[in-house]
Amino acid sequence: MQSSIKQDVPKINVNEGHLERPSRKEMLGYGIGDFGYILIWTIVATFLPYFYTDVAGISAGAVGTIMLFVRIWDGVTDIGMGILIDRTNTKHGKARPYLLWMPIPLAITTIFLFTVPDIGMVGKIVYATITYSLFILMYTAVSIPFKSLLGMITQDQHARAITGIIGAFFLQAAALIVNMLTHPMASGIGGQLGWVITAGIFSLLSVISLYITFRSTKERTSSASSDKRKEIVPFNVGIKALVRNKYWIIITSFCISYYILLGLVGAELYYATYILGNT
Repeated sequence: MQSSIKQDVPKINVNEGHLERPSRKEMLGYGIGDFGYILIWTIVATFLPYFYTDVAGISAGAVGTIMLFVRIWDGVTDIGMGILIDRTNTKHGKARPYLLWMPIPLAITTIFLFTVPDIGMVGKIVYATITYSLFILMYTAVSIPFKSLLGMITQDQHARAITGIIGAFFLQAAALIVNMLTHPMASGIGGQLGWVITAGIFSLLSVISLYITFRSTKERTSSASSDKRKEIVPFNVGIKALVRNKYWIIITSFCISYYILLGLVGAELYYATYILGNT
């Protein structure tokens, strides 16, 4: 009798709720992207001020003012890019398509940075301000989606940690390569052309690396999170919650300290040139 009774019992998927982990190949592919965008960032953060003053002939005071203005602009573009990613919906996902669309424009603007025409001091300052601002816009359009992609690849904390460790290896490798090779390559070729060619080589490597990341990764969490109803929080309520969040205060303090230290990195080349006497 029991065998003749049939009930519509739903099948239970043993994998339901399981946090899908990326493969080792995918983790490696994401890490290669760290190599790509840090190549660009390192040559700009470390060598651009030196290039402006000692190669292009722009006054140090003007360079400092340009850097200040562009950093403020950088904060605006970061917020705007975050909003844009939230509103992006393509067959490639939310963040991942920008790794296909934006690396080439980023590479072109990087080369423009090291191509300052001889159009007088005022002309050089205007050119540097425009091209550096454009570079920051393109860099933001790559770096913010790239960093956001890690959270969209998987919700598994262990997998994220491993992926981050792999990325850190490539990040340090890129920074080491740029710091060791940039000035010898540029000075070996000579003049502004040496800097343009050097920036072009690193830009090409960056484009290839980020394309590898685009092809080898997959977004898994964006579609699920986008289906959830989003609560609209008033701006003043959000700000009050933010400033009372001790973890936000801790990470913000860390970031301020870190970027102050990072800002001093550009001074190393001046120190080696004018104090140690050996660039």
